[in-house]
Amino acid sequence: MTLEQNSERADELVEEVLRTWGQSMATGHAPKLSAEFKAMFEKCRRYREAKRVADMHRGLDMLSESEAAEEKSARQAFLEAYGAFSQKYPAGA
Repeated sequence: MTLEQNSERADELVEEVLRTWGQSMATGHAPKLSAEFKAMFEKCRRYREAKRVADMHRGLDMLSESEAAEEKSARQAFLEAYGAFSQKYPAGA
């Protein structure tokens, strides 16, 4: 998938990464996750938090430019990491 296609599914992809992380933690396999996955997970976590803050402030009509910029930056970083990870470790391969 292209970065643009992934962008439309960013929240879905975040849930996918979180689900994988949670399953790995629950089964004791988290230490076996690749460094690339762990780096992607950190970017996922950063985006999720930035989006949570932005959404909350958007709902209160209090979203600052810096919060909007942080959400956009975190989203972009996550999508780039997800794309690189997906290319290196294709699903079903």
